[in-house]
Amino acid sequence: MLPLSPKAASRSQAGLTIYGLCEYGRHGVAGAQHQSRRNMGVYAIVEDHGQQYSLREGEVLDLARRAATPGERLELDRVLMVRDGDHIAVGRPTVAGARVIAEVLEEVKGRKVIVFKYKSSVRYRRLNGHRQRYCRVKITSIVPGDSTGTETAAS
Repeated sequence: MLPLSPKAASRSQAGLTIYGLCEYGRHGVAGAQHQSRRNMGVYAIVEDHGQQYSLREGEVLDLARRAATPGERLELDRVLMVRDGDHIAVGRPTVAGARVIAEVLEEVKGRKVIVFKYKSSVRYRRLNGHRQRYCRVKITSIVPGDSTGTETAAS
């Protein structure tokens, strides 16, 4: 535990919750409602269209729009890291043979972004809106790939 300043110590004695310390999170004690890392199953970090996503089986997420129809199978092969229980495979830059298989659910629109251009004293006002389109997918399986170069979580 970090040493507390006199001001912080008096606050904690008064019964106030102190946030920002290593054992406290935004909602109280860290890890209280989170499951153990060893029991979280297969976990992967994937890169798609320049963005990285952390994934687990059964998750639903929005990826960048692509030409895919609902029900189609999608394969993401740029897997940067895979964790399967105690075994971690970190790619350089990707894990050989690892891939994430997903099913396309639908094409959705993101929230609306307002673009307002304004110049004072010349009565110039332009209002535009934009809604980004995404491809909503469900992760069906994560294939760990080669086990060479893996590390254990205990180390």
